[in-house]
Amino acid sequence: MAFVGSFNSRLYVGTQAWSSYARGYSWSDDTDMLDITTLVDTSKQYIPGLRSATANLDLLLDTVAAATGEFSLMMTWQSTPQVLTLAPRGTARGVEVYNLLANQSDATITSQNADVVTAAVSIQCDGGIDAGVVLDPETAITTDTNGTSVDNTTSTANGGVAHLHVTAFSGLTSDSVIVEHSTDNSIWATLGTFTLTTGLTSERLVIAPGTTVNRYLRVRDDVTGTGSCTRFVTFARR
Repeated sequence: MAFVGSFNSRLYVGTQAWSSYARGYSWSDDTDMLDITTLVDTSKQYIPGLRSATANLDLLLDTVAAATGEFSLMMTWQSTPQVLTLAPRGTARGVEVYNLLANQSDATITSQNADVVTAAVSIQCDGGIDAGVVLDPETAITTDTNGTSVDNTTSTANGGVAHLHVTAFSGLTSDSVIVEHSTDNSIWATLGTFTLTTGLTSERLVIAPGTTVNRYLRVRDDVTGTGSCTRFVTFARR
């Protein structure tokens, strides 16, 4: 067995790596079971219905009021769903992640004598949780770059969802972050392109249902200017 220590876990919310604020998190992915039991059945019968998902974050509150601060983001989260990525085993290329589009439904801030200020954040997701992999760890990109490929061992046929978290940006005019796929790990084609990056940003890029996603995936960066773009990219097949 290969158990995982929680000190490996990481958490990205929008443009921020929240691992340094978080003491822990949990999530739940649920599917409604629709009762189709009839008079002739001798036991309950069900079919799957709509999916839903929730998550909970246990945070230490950093009250920095800057636009990129944890406190500032929490104040706007209810009206602005956030791209959220949970990485329970870390952020090495190819390890599992969970992609969520997160609506903050409740934030409880607690302050007690002789203790730190904490924030318990409850999240209601749009849709379910998409299980995927890290395509490229948090990396500072300075030049045009073809990332290392991730092998799924087979293709899939129902699209997917990619997450981009840009946590630092300096000097560059832009960085075009592109998800590519390949059948043979040699000839590559564009699967999806994120909105052109010109500063701190995050994005959830949905690849349409019914789209074939080939066996191999990688990230390609097309950089303009001189500087650096630090970004974290994941992909979940559907």
